[in-house]
Amino acid sequence: MKYWWCFWWISIGAMLMPKVVRADDNERYLAVLLLNLDRRNDVDLDILEDAVKAGCNAVHLTIHWDQVYPSISSQPDWQKYDTQIALAQKLGVKIALRIYLGRNEGRIQGFWTPDQRQHDQQGKPLVAGYASTFFSYAHRPSVEKAREFIKEVCQRYVEHQKQGRISWVSVCSTPTQETGYYHENNPDGSPYATVFDYSPSMKEEFKIWASRKYQKIARLNVAWQTQYNSFEEVVPPTSLKNRDQIFWGDAGKDWYVFRHAIFKQFIEQTTQTIKSVHPQYRVITDFGSVFDQLSTVCGSLAFRDLNLTTDGVKINDDVHYDHRFSIDVLRSNVLPGQWVLNEVFPDFRQGQEPVVKQIDENFAHGARWISIVIGTRNILEQMRPIIQKAVPKWLQVPFTPPQAKSFMTYNLSQVLEFGYFSGGVYSEWSNKAGPASNRQPVEIRMVEDLLADSLRGSINRHPFVKNALPTKTIRVNSSFSYKLSSEVFGDLDGLISSVEAINLPNWLSFQGGVFRGIPNQLGTYSFTLKATDDDGASIETPFTIIVNEVGVLNRPPTVKKPYPEAIGLYKQPLIFTIKDSIFTDSDGFISRIEVEGLPTWAQYRNGEIRGLADTVGVYLVMLRAYDDEEAMVSTTLKISINYPTVFFDLIKAGRPGERILLKRLRPNDRLLEHELPPYINVYSSCDAIFDTFVLELTGSQSRTVSTDRSPFSLYEGDLGMPAIAGKYILKGTAYFKKDLIASTIYEFEILPTDPTTRLPTEIDDWAVYPNPALDFINIKLPLGKASTPIRLISLLGAEIVLPERAIFRTEGLISINVRQLKLAPGMYLLKLQNEDATWRTFKVIKQ
Repeated sequence: MKYWWCFWWISIGAMLMPKVVRADDNERYLAVLLLNLDRRNDVDLDILEDAVKAGCNAVHLTIHWDQVYPSISSQPDWQKYDTQIALAQKLGVKIALRIYLGRNEGRIQGFWTPDQRQHDQQGKPLVAGYASTFFSYAHRPSVEKAREFIKEVCQRYVEHQKQGRISWVSVCSTPTQETGYYHENNPDGSPYATVFDYSPSMKEEFKIWASRKYQKIARLNVAWQTQYNSFEEVVPPTSLKNRDQIFWGDAGKDWYVFRHAIFKQFIEQTTQTIKSVHPQYRVITDFGSVFDQLSTVCGSLAFRDLNLTTDGVKINDDVHYDHRFSIDVLRSNVLPGQWVLNEVFPDFRQGQEPVVKQIDENFAHGARWISIVIGTRNILEQMRPIIQKAVPKWLQVPFTPPQAKSFMTYNLSQVLEFGYFSGGVYSEWSNKAGPASNRQPVEIRMVEDLLADSLRGSINRHPFVKNALPTKTIRVNSSFSYKLSSEVFGDLDGLISSVEAINLPNWLSFQGGVFRGIPNQLGTYSFTLKATDDDGASIETPFTIIVNEVGVLNRPPTVKKPYPEAIGLYKQPLIFTIKDSIFTDSDGFISRIEVEGLPTWAQYRNGEIRGLADTVGVYLVMLRAYDDEEAMVSTTLKISINYPTVFFDLIKAGRPGERILLKRLRPNDRLLEHELPPYINVYSSCDAIFDTFVLELTGSQSRTVSTDRSPFSLYEGDLGMPAIAGKYILKGTAYFKKDLIASTIYEFEILPTDPTTRLPTEIDDWAVYPNPALDFINIKLPLGKASTPIRLISLLGAEIVLPERAIFRTEGLISINVRQLKLAPGMYLLKLQNEDATWRTFKVIKQ
């Protein structure tokens, strides 16, 4: 059955369903989540009870279809879930039900066939974690079977809903107990990343959707740059080497929008099923994520439109994500009154702090409910103190919506192509939200531009003249032939179905797009070309031919100037426009440009090279330009992909208003001491997106700092380091989401200067400075001497151990970090050994 027309009726009907205000709308919830992977009836009851005793005020239960009905002929087995819900009722906590529609592949007979499962882009049926699989959202009979089970669950527990015990219900299908399209397949025991759904029913519905949008196959071919003869030949795009490229170009965007429409229909159908049992059931859509790289593959980017009929959106956040960002994205794009929820999968490898941070940041930025996966006693014991602290901090405080401090927007098309992070959305948000230590809520609204344009192509646009025809000069009484270029006329939404010549001279004919004839007399001949598109709209343009005694031969196009190098950064978007102006044709026009030899991560479409560079290197690409008579010229384009660069700015330290940029450091800079202020600081930056900087200074002074807020500086506030003569090594390392982005090392030197002449001066061999010393003591060594034994002795004769980590040695210089030694202020004896084993002794004062 073809049912694309159902999308709109279901959506409209669901939107008219009344919203219900519930008594518990101002509560916050911390729930123990039982995945119920173990089929034994009494397992996890102790965890449920003890989690509630620790402070959880809700329980979140997964109800498995294939556990209730292991086979098509089984009697339903509800005992496990009845027992858990009865215990939750006894404990007086709220209940959330996750209805899981995925089934073990060994238990699908009678429910759906292998062909009715979701298929990946290689055509293989889905099977993943715990041998789970699920049906295609486009296979209506399977959807109806699932709706029957959903209705049965809701009817069984409707009395609990009427009595206010059920907080919400969700429907999930993926092997990870989420909803959406899955992101990997494992049919042969070796999992691989892929895209769904390419099942027969999905591909059949896609043909119908495409025909409805474009109406004529010619329009689709223009948009997709394909050559289909009919809509029956149309298939969804694939990209086996790089699945992210599936959604590039018009065909990829159409595939995303269509998958979205099918998925949205499924959400609205299941929501309607739940609410038909009782209108006060709160329905939550349980995604994996809506903003990471997998969200494109899973089909959840445009989640606002997906949830027009639900009561809230839940994601399953990774413990190491920036939770303030994820909740800001959710909160900013739900409808008024809809809930925002999240899930914690505890990971204690880095201690309890990341879990505490996730809970705090979720609640602070607007989450109503957080489910915690607790599958073992060990996890429960580690979670117990965290839950206990969250009770007075969050659960006993009424929910109030956070107030956003700033506002920003971004487009669905932007994140579909480049993602939230490489596409710059996260970096803009982080600038508005403030430093990581004190992020403030931001309203970050998505413009779902692709969905608004989903029916583009159904209304005809007139053709137009792309390139005016040049005047042709030909020889009298000589054979003339000229093929009309396909680039003279254009049609944005279809094709040019016919071109006719009006008022041709008697000696000239025009057939099959070619002018032919032998002019028998001199003169100038002007006539008109009329182009008509496949919908009957037309456009006209003049064409002039001069006939003389000699004629003019076509001259091929030329390269006007060398093409500039295209320079991009690793893991950053590259968008490079190929301009017609780089070529010239003296007697015609550039009809088209071809690009050959692009790297696999890039595509050339509509005059642009676009991609997200996944390798560093140099690529030589061939550009070919053709004129209106198919003469050609070529040139080479160099694409260089480099690692991002870290930059260091030398700043005068001080309070706001006193800080002055002194200079941007360069490798091996030599700075004059008298030109520097008493205290200096270093600010760092990077030409790529980053969120954390590690700065390391070694040499005459030493300091290491990791910072996640602007300015990314060696010292915070008005602090700085004394500008002391010596050699320094400065290393800056930029990270994004804990991944290394760039690392740069600079050496620089501060030269001592004469107080009077202000010219550079030499420091005497064996000089010890500064003296008195606060943090460092520097020793100038004679030329060629790499090292020397050192002893440090107090005035009472006690020798102070000098660990190697406190000594930094460079050519001609030794620096001792006396701050690291934790010396008390006072006088000390510094002894340096000569080559003849004698010792030089200096008195040094520690301030």
